[in-house]
Amino acid sequence: MDSIVSIRGLKKYFPVKSEALFGKTTWNKAIDGIDLEIQRGEALGVVGESGSGKTTLGKLILGLHAPTEGTIDYRGHDTGRMQSSVVFQDPFSSLNPRQTVFDIVKEPLESVRGTRRGQGFRQTILDILNLVGLSEEQMFRYPHEFSGGQRQRIAIARAIVAKPLFIVFDEPTSGLDVSVQAQILNLLKELKGNSDLSYVFISHNIGVVKYICSRIAVMYRGKIVETSGNQELFDNPLHPYSQHLLSAVPVIDETRMSKIIEFEAKAADEAAVSNGCIYYSKCPIRRDICREKPPQRFDATEGHSVYCWARELDQR
Repeated sequence: MDSIVSIRGLKKYFPVKSEALFGKTTWNKAIDGIDLEIQRGEALGVVGESGSGKTTLGKLILGLHAPTEGTIDYRGHDTGRMQSSVVFQDPFSSLNPRQTVFDIVKEPLESVRGTRRGQGFRQTILDILNLVGLSEEQMFRYPHEFSGGQRQRIAIARAIVAKPLFIVFDEPTSGLDVSVQAQILNLLKELKGNSDLSYVFISHNIGVVKYICSRIAVMYRGKIVETSGNQELFDNPLHPYSQHLLSAVPVIDETRMSKIIEFEAKAADEAAVSNGCIYYSKCPIRRDICREKPPQRFDATEGHSVYCWARELDQR
């Protein structure tokens, strides 16, 4: 497949305010050196605990943040010209409460076509609403008149109406109950099956990512530690952090998606891995080299890569 987004050496550092008046500036390394390819037509899941940097990665891809370092190339263009859209976690806060569904879904069409002929968009908008399970009768209602799941359907309709080639879904089902989650996920799978749409699906819920995505990237503290095809990651996780995430997930089916157990990184980690692997202090298979040098990408099999010295040394 052709690459639709190519990321090289991506970093995003945020300054942390010092308590001292003339104190040394420290940096939150939200994204700390990421290389990633997103293929045309694929559904890529990005999974990790809270604070791993996955939402920042999504915002960088969309051009909502400027990189500290590195490049994001979209089919030979920069992100400012990228034909893309986004669906956020909270649909209510992302939908204008003073606009009807018709006006909300119309905006991307006006942006792409450069016109404000609202009446000419009516059939297009109706077709999209029907596609996401909404009716013509609901077209001129306001967001507060809908349930959470229905509002997320409106957000999805807005995201796809202008036929973008790329969408970022940032925790789009985490605020919904399990049955509504399943409905939205099934809708996304159906939409994906009917187009060559590419998307990144960001979630802390590895069960949801397994269900909706064909390939998965595991993030930990600003870095990608493993990428693999969906089933391969679950059958043969190589990075100890991936194994930790999967060990906390019970059996998953199409309607019950279980959240991973989140945990906070210990403060001691920073001192222990200043020059080495970010997972050193927690790792059960660490080696001396893990403390001294950051791991490079090791391709265990075709399509399955891991950033782990121990796994690489085992294969030598």
